[in-house]
Amino acid sequence: MSPKPPADGTPENALPRQPGAGGSGDRRPDDVISECPDIIERTAVPRGVTRGHAVVVLRLLSSRLAEPWTLDSLAEAVHLSRSQVVRVLEATVGLSPMACLRQLRVQHMARLLASTDLPVAAVARAVGWDAKYASRAFRAVYGMSPTEFRRQRPPLLRDG
Repeated sequence: MSPKPPADGTPENALPRQPGAGGSGDRRPDDVISECPDIIERTAVPRGVTRGHAVVVLRLLSSRLAEPWTLDSLAEAVHLSRSQVVRVLEATVGLSPMACLRQLRVQHMARLLASTDLPVAAVARAVGWDAKYASRAFRAVYGMSPTEFRRQRPPLLRDG
């Protein structure tokens, strides 16, 4: 499922398009990543081994977001060379491995901010970042701080 802007009327363009993304011109990398690996099965991305490797890489990153990934550790975990990991993700989602990881982490932060009352620092730790870096990365994608994002969430998503 793709991340949706808050239901409070925040415009869809609050999630920026990122240049250089693969696939259809109206899809954003954050859409592709959040739907991976399912989207890989439904779209015209490279077939065969490349697609299979992308699914493996994205599932691994999604399941272990807080891990301090490096390109070396990711390549070792999926039994590919560093350059092959880069080629696979750029061919399928149009992003480097670390850009994919950053996008997955920001999306997970948004889900946690919208559905829990965890402090921003705890949300940041849950995705493997310190609060200061997490806030900068979050703002770069959503155009607002995590605190501002949380304030805008609809009342039905608020705990209590």
